[in-house]
Amino acid sequence: VWRWSSGKGETGYQIWGWGGSNFVLALGLVTDRFDQWPFWVTQVLVALPLLVWFLRRQQLDNTLANASWHYAVLLLGFFYASRFLNENYLGFILAFLAIGIFAQRWDDPAT
Repeated sequence: VWRWSSGKGETGYQIWGWGGSNFVLALGLVTDRFDQWPFWVTQVLVALPLLVWFLRRQQLDNTLANASWHYAVLLLGFFYASRFLNENYLGFILAFLAIGIFAQRWDDPAT
């Protein structure tokens, strides 16, 4: 199961969803949805700069709200650059954005 969903099986996991993988299909970089394509390269190119930037921002202002927002945006970038982006992934990301909003209200002193 793990090899198949990571694209390492005899037939790769199909390229689909709402992410940037649709550009790989539209531009004809693969012949069909089951072909191999190095999505790990795009994931590193997107996620690594975000990770470095968010770690620096977190060091400057270490709050639960920032951690939640940084995590959500990092996941969005990582999943967008991956082989597939499901709707349920977006729900998970939205949940962390909501946690960030509520945590920000909790972190702010009462006025």
